[in-house]
Amino acid sequence: MTYYFLKIQLSPISPPKNPHGFDYKNFLERKGIFHKISMHQNTTYVIRKGTKSVNGMASLARNFIAKKIDKLHINPTAQAFLKAFYLGKRGEIPDKIKTDYKNSGVIHILALSGLHVGILLKILEFLLYPLARSKPGRKIRSLLIIKILWSFAFVTGLSPSIVRAVTMFSCFALASGLNRESNSINTLSISAFLLLILNPNYVYDVGFQLSYSAVLGLLIVTPILNRFWSPKHVLIKSIATLLKVSVAAQLGILPLGLYYFHQLTGMFFLANLLVVPALVVCLWLGILIIIFEGFKISEWLAYGFENLIDLMNTSAHLVAKFEFLLFKNITFDFYMMVLFYIIIVLFFKYIISKTFKKIALLLTSVLIFQFYVLFVFKINSKNEFIVFQKTKHTILGFKNGTNFEIHNTEKNNEQFSFIEDYITNEGINKTSKSHLKRFYSIDNHNLIIIDSLSHFDLKSVKFDWILLRNSPKINLEKLIKILKPKLIIADGSNYKSYVKRRQKTCAKKSIYFHDTFEDGAFIYNLNHQGLKEGLKAL
Repeated sequence: MTYYFLKIQLSPISPPKNPHGFDYKNFLERKGIFHKISMHQNTTYVIRKGTKSVNGMASLARNFIAKKIDKLHINPTAQAFLKAFYLGKRGEIPDKIKTDYKNSGVIHILALSGLHVGILLKILEFLLYPLARSKPGRKIRSLLIIKILWSFAFVTGLSPSIVRAVTMFSCFALASGLNRESNSINTLSISAFLLLILNPNYVYDVGFQLSYSAVLGLLIVTPILNRFWSPKHVLIKSIATLLKVSVAAQLGILPLGLYYFHQLTGMFFLANLLVVPALVVCLWLGILIIIFEGFKISEWLAYGFENLIDLMNTSAHLVAKFEFLLFKNITFDFYMMVLFYIIIVLFFKYIISKTFKKIALLLTSVLIFQFYVLFVFKINSKNEFIVFQKTKHTILGFKNGTNFEIHNTEKNNEQFSFIEDYITNEGINKTSKSHLKRFYSIDNHNLIIIDSLSHFDLKSVKFDWILLRNSPKINLEKLIKILKPKLIIADGSNYKSYVKRRQKTCAKKSIYFHDTFEDGAFIYNLNHQGLKEGLKAL
């Protein structure tokens, strides 16, 4: 372990600059991080060597395996997948391939998580099956499996996702080895309880939520699906099992996935059917390739691994081409997620036992969900005028219910992620774009936009709002004396030094100054009539 000693001031972490933007401040606070430091070239610090830590040794083991994979005689893409499968390093996988996996609904294949540990558990159970024939052997088998799983976690760097998955499956392996009657859901709950004792903030971790939701879906939904479809033919049974597992896991994470990622693919059944079996074989081959490195058989194993990776990538790419079955930017908030989980639970309760009370509860929950969506995104929808924060750009937004109009410069027609976040979270149905105008009337406030090339006759119209863009070379004190504005806004297209000078001028003249870089996007709530006026130029 290495310690860095430095004398430097702590800085607060900024909240999101735009509405519905990713809240990095809240994200770090849930991980116990509340401040940040900035180290510059001239920062003085002292390095001291400390004692070796478990995480440090795990990191060294991880780097050792990574170097061993780099020496293998396989193509770069296959090497990247090996590192993703066994070390959790997916940064070397090409972005195009990752996009295909994401759009086809199998991005979890690339993330070292519960799926990989679960497959590894089944491999170990198969290899150590002879020990399970006796009572002492079952205990030895469970202890060996747990030891190997934790060794695997150590080699992969003890990443949170792997520690979580290994803890979960260690509990299942221990329950199996004790040969006592146990409830799978109770075993799952014990593993979650142990993790939350070690780190209560895990409950906010998206990976933690998705992992346990997926396994819970498998434990609850799969037995119900088995009642309706249990073919006896070996091949059909294997396909049916894979489909049922995919459906169960998908239902477990569906509301959470919609809440966090706002997209859904209708082809995840086919993608899982094609990719997961290949993944199982790849994990077998990967272990054998690393073990038999330098032997002749390793070349044949590497050849098979490369072809399987190509097959997986081709399958994911073909499935991703069905873009009409990929639904993006789905509006889904926290309360919709909770209501959706309630609907899923009540639906399967009704499937198990069809009673009038259960169907009544199910239909009532569906009606509540529909009324909530109608109220939030139709009846209670607000109208807004927004000056977004984006460095080197000027972007205005006009929201009218579920319609949204974007005004920006002629050269700036690209769609930014924060605009997509706003559209998704606000339930926007119709979006339009327009070029930035010079003047606006917004809810009885006349707004003038002044840039570096602006020359105006300011005598004809009274302007009480000013938007400064592109660091205009003007005498602000003279402009304030002529217009007597109530509000001056500086957006992200201005230089910071310029904004600070303008801010001091406004403070001296007792005029409210809004800097989007420091204060975030400027948001003004409009009445319906005011919004109509705001969308027309003077």
